[in-house]
Amino acid sequence: MIKTMYFRLNTKNQKDKAVFCNIRCYTNQTLQEYFNVLLYKDLAERYKITNTVALKFFLKRIIASSTKQISINKIYNELKSAGIKIGKNSLYEFLDYVQNIYLALTLHRYDKSLVNKELGEKKIYSIDIGLNNAIEFKFSDNRGKALENAVFLELKRNHSELFYYRDLTSECDFIVNEKNKIRKAIQVTYDMSEDATKKREIKGLVSACKNFDLTSGLIITYDNEDEIVQDGVTISFVPFYKWVLESI
Repeated sequence: MIKTMYFRLNTKNQKDKAVFCNIRCYTNQTLQEYFNVLLYKDLAERYKITNTVALKFFLKRIIASSTKQISINKIYNELKSAGIKIGKNSLYEFLDYVQNIYLALTLHRYDKSLVNKELGEKKIYSIDIGLNNAIEFKFSDNRGKALENAVFLELKRNHSELFYYRDLTSECDFIVNEKNKIRKAIQVTYDMSEDATKKREIKGLVSACKNFDLTSGLIITYDNEDEIVQDGVTISFVPFYKWVLESI
């Protein structure tokens, strides 16, 4: 899997800046070529897709939606408005193909009903964040999205049943199901410095914990580390790097 490397040069030297630019441009060019291989080799040829215009639009839309809820109906209407003809069923097939080649994976909203769980709301997460940076140029600038995507990939590597939880007033990024019981509730936030952000993340986590009778929950951050008790729920704030090392 191709990954993007980032370099920061604190220098006024124009030669160093040019080297940095060349590295970045070369990396993006390589990833763009990789995207074209995915488009034409892994998808169009493999699944005999002739409408490559719609496919390319769909792939870019999927990548741009990473960490967000995905709506096939919305993509269908966008294609329709752009004058690109394709059926909804084909778009649902595209979504299956995208997962088959491991370009992205879906995360279902938790529901006790298996039917509602499969047919209900879902989010999309990229397998390769480097590809996101090549196609959606500002993805790495949103560090919160990049961190959440990284946490998803690590959780998916270690847990087969993973969902997100949402009630009427709050949301929890990830809940882990093991042996037919929700065992973990996890929030992800890059920066906890703003009170509004902290309150929102804690509210969603506590709501999920209470709904699934959990006495503790986890908030993965960039570098914050703390532990508090909120409404009877013990909440641990753990930096991403520590959490990853503990999960190895």
